[in-house]
Amino acid sequence: MNRNVNNLAPRALYQSKFNSARYNLLLVVVMTAINIVLLMFGGGSYFLFSATLPYSLAIDGMYMTGRMPDDWYTDWPEGYQFLDTSYMTVMMLIAVAIILVYLACFFFSKNFKAGAMIVSAVIFVLDTLYLVLFYGVGVDSIMDLLLHAWVLYYLISGSVYGIKLKKLPEDEPVQENYKPIEVPVVEENAPAEEKTENNSTDEK
Repeated sequence: MNRNVNNLAPRALYQSKFNSARYNLLLVVVMTAINIVLLMFGGGSYFLFSATLPYSLAIDGMYMTGRMPDDWYTDWPEGYQFLDTSYMTVMMLIAVAIILVYLACFFFSKNFKAGAMIVSAVIFVLDTLYLVLFYGVGVDSIMDLLLHAWVLYYLISGSVYGIKLKKLPEDEPVQENYKPIEVPVVEENAPAEEKTENNSTDEK
């Protein structure tokens, strides 16, 4: 009885930690998608908990094809020919592909699959490195860096707990028609009584 309780306690804990990582991953997917949609429709808002690389690719595609606000091009020489729309299409497709990989990791980790969580953690590590290398560590990027660290913590811990879940022993199946085996009980006084009867027979 105690052995079953000890097995179930860490399982419930590991599953809870793993699910927390999954929902942080889903939040990244949703926020990144919203930011790209707002960018395409000219919205000036930007939500945190967003992956940096897909959003940057979307910005680059729109910027190089002349679709950003005019104040973005104040330093550009007059008569510059923007790139063809196909460039923006390619950048957007790559951005969407990265988001879909994150989303696939979320769905494939539904049954506590550590592999999918590890893949998402590795990709987000690369995203964080991109953020540091191209945007640096400063006032403008500090919140993004802190939230990237937050998400990384959950993705890495989710990967660890997923591996721990895999190593846990399987729960013992419950047999519905199980009946306990009846063991005959031998009375302690039975041998003594038998011995008394034997003695009486000998006297006769």
